[in-house]
Amino acid sequence: MRILSVTAQKPHSTGSGYYLTETVRCFDAMDHTQGVVAGICPEDTVCFPVGVDFYPVYFNTPELPFNIAGMSDEMPYPSTLYRNMTQEMAGRFRTAFEKTLKQAVEALSPDVIICHHLYFLSAIVRELFPDIPVWGICHGTDLRQMNTNPFMREYIRTHISRMDKVCCLHEHQRQDVSACYGLPYERTCVVGAGYNKSIFYDRNVRTPHDELRLVFAGKISDKKGIYCLLDALKSCGMPRGSVALRMAGGWPSEEQRARAAAAIAACGHNVTLLGPLNQQQLAHEFSTGDIFVLPSFSEGFPLVLAEAMACGMGAICTDLPGIRPRMQELCPGCPVAFIEPPVMLDPDTPAPHKLCEFTARLAEAILTAKRPSTPPDLSAFTWEGVCERILG
Repeated sequence: MRILSVTAQKPHSTGSGYYLTETVRCFDAMDHTQGVVAGICPEDTVCFPVGVDFYPVYFNTPELPFNIAGMSDEMPYPSTLYRNMTQEMAGRFRTAFEKTLKQAVEALSPDVIICHHLYFLSAIVRELFPDIPVWGICHGTDLRQMNTNPFMREYIRTHISRMDKVCCLHEHQRQDVSACYGLPYERTCVVGAGYNKSIFYDRNVRTPHDELRLVFAGKISDKKGIYCLLDALKSCGMPRGSVALRMAGGWPSEEQRARAAAAIAACGHNVTLLGPLNQQQLAHEFSTGDIFVLPSFSEGFPLVLAEAMACGMGAICTDLPGIRPRMQELCPGCPVAFIEPPVMLDPDTPAPHKLCEFTARLAEAILTAKRPSTPPDLSAFTWEGVCERILG
């Protein structure tokens, strides 16, 4: 099969970027012929298997003189908010991608185009190529944009509803996709997410230690709940030196980095801001830590949970829609403590007066957290299985 994968964002950054990268890797192992269209900056590098053709669309250039458009309002690199895109910017975006997409389609003659995120670029693809099967993969951020951002909403909904198939991360998301885009339920399916078991495994490098070693991995931003996490450490009552937190991830701006650094300094515990890590570096952090903490206010399906558990960690995660049922279905008895999320004012914004209660629940989870004696059975979380379900 000839497969063209498409994303408007960097392919090796954020959860959805790694999702694309891993599916491309597995499709290659399955002997499919592939191409990838993605938005990058001139200084960026990409790494795909030999034989996968890459068709870049360059931002911060005369053709596209602005930052990459990010599906999240806070990205781990400088980005443009879709809500702030003018008609001129949207027109330039469409023109640049349309040119590159046509080049890729002419060269590859794909049997199917797989679009990551059910948003502006995917709608453009569906409109441009009515005679080619177009499938979409929902990552959750697209639903949040549709629910909170009026940018091109009706255009997007009209063309996403004409997708031949949409792949979702879990059943709750599948229902949301059908309702949001007016897409017939039978044209949706659940494929889940996976992890790379050749990278994420317990390296047996933990040394004896008395402190509780916590690890966070994600964007350094409010929406990931990092300030609640730091407040929970500050208020949990654990003696100084008895807990350490290492935070891996990029930040959308120097202002955010400085704010995070100030909150860390006020925390009173040993907290290290690591910056962005590649997957091998992250796997090493997981293999030396005890508990992975993901206190996000919204997520699609955080594959980083499986990655952390594969390295021998326990986990604490906000009990967001669809995540717990999918985890318990594929990994019965998974060592994850799910904590009740705060009351939300909209898909991205927690009610400020309820954050203290969420922080207290997070602190209690940290106090009772224990690393499992053995990693759980994560055989259902393979990228090979995800790819088979996408193509099935």
